[in-house]
Amino acid sequence: VWNRTDCCSNRLRTFYVLVSDDPFRSTSLNTVLAQQGVSGYFVVGEAGRPSEVPVNRTGRYVRIQLTGTNYLTIAEVQVWGRR
Repeated sequence: VWNRTDCCSNRLRTFYVLVSDDPFRSTSLNTVLAQQGVSGYFVVGEAGRPSEVPVNRTGRYVRIQLTGTNYLTIAEVQVWGRR
């Protein structure tokens, strides 16, 4: 996850990387965290340029979601997989 460098870097802080093999059934963070098959990886503080979040599981769906109500601003997200 790459945070912006031009402005607004505080908009990507204290967030979850959510991973699932099935679609997320809600936009509510608490509901998605309770959804069976969803793994949540909590990132404390402001994201870097980049911030690596090791997941170590399979997943077809990836979501970045804030814990608060600020605007979410991301420069880039890359997802790498292994076979």
